[in-house]
Amino acid sequence: MQCPKCGRMLDENGRCAFCDAAENPEAEDKVRVMTPEEKIQYHGVTIDEEKTEAQNDIKFERSSGWGHRTGFHQVHLEDVSWTSRIAVLLILTAIVLFVVFIALPVAVIGLVVGAVVWALLSFLRG
Repeated sequence: MQCPKCGRMLDENGRCAFCDAAENPEAEDKVRVMTPEEKIQYHGVTIDEEKTEAQNDIKFERSSGWGHRTGFHQVHLEDVSWTSRIAVLLILTAIVLFVVFIALPVAVIGLVVGAVVWALLSFLRG
């Protein structure tokens, strides 16, 4: 029989070795803390049980198994200082100003020069 979650074969107890989902849907909702031995043998994404004051969201651990390299990185805007926010704003403003006042005029001038050269060459040939 196949696992309803991942499609892999279930063991004799009706449990999936890959995603540990039970055959019946009611058992899928049960969440429990893994033992240290299970954590060593499990190759997947787990939820860290420990929480600190600065960590309000779930932290995911990276586990290397089955060739998967999955990682989750979180950015908490409330943890970012005002100076960092201002620095990012200044960098974005500098990029926009560079595009508008330097890159765009250079591209337009290049197109105009190219069009003039093309027009002169076609006039001289004709």
